[in-house]
Amino acid sequence: IDRGGVFAWLKGTYDLIQAQHRSLLQGMLINKFRGDVSLLESGIEQFNEIVPVPVLGVIPWREMLLEDEDSQNLQSKIDPEAKLDVAIIRLPHISNFTDFDPLKQISGISVRFVTSVPDLESADLIILPGSKNTLFDLRYLHEKGFAEKLNQLSGRTWILGICGGFQMLGEAVEDPNNMESSGASGEAE
Repeated sequence: IDRGGVFAWLKGTYDLIQAQHRSLLQGMLINKFRGDVSLLESGIEQFNEIVPVPVLGVIPWREMLLEDEDSQNLQSKIDPEAKLDVAIIRLPHISNFTDFDPLKQISGISVRFVTSVPDLESADLIILPGSKNTLFDLRYLHEKGFAEKLNQLSGRTWILGICGGFQMLGEAVEDPNNMESSGASGEAE
């Protein structure tokens, strides 16, 4: 059982429910169970002797591969047997970072979030992600040497831009009304 202690959790939950509301409970379910359900039988029997609400069933653990909720998951997935090495430049204002979760689920692909230019050398595919501040992040690419390296690798390494990352691959990004640049200067090359 993921994180263990299921019967203590069920009993604690039951005890925390106000007495006048306990009659509304029809049963309890055990979820996130991995393994042989028969291992729980004696525990369920003992639990049913202590608590007047029966355990109705066991829901097995399923790897759902859902996006992390309300968090920024920029963890790399390194596969030593990978046939494809994907390097995603970790921009200061990266957006839509969950776009890369499906790549992490494919076997044979390594997905790395990189913060230094030398980390691009071994990549088969380099991705410039979306940005919440395209002009700032474009300047960042130039200041840190990423832009120069991308120009060097162009033609021999696949380079993909998504949303603002695609804009940054152009010759110039213009934002005359400062809509995307948080009040910074409205152009960058």
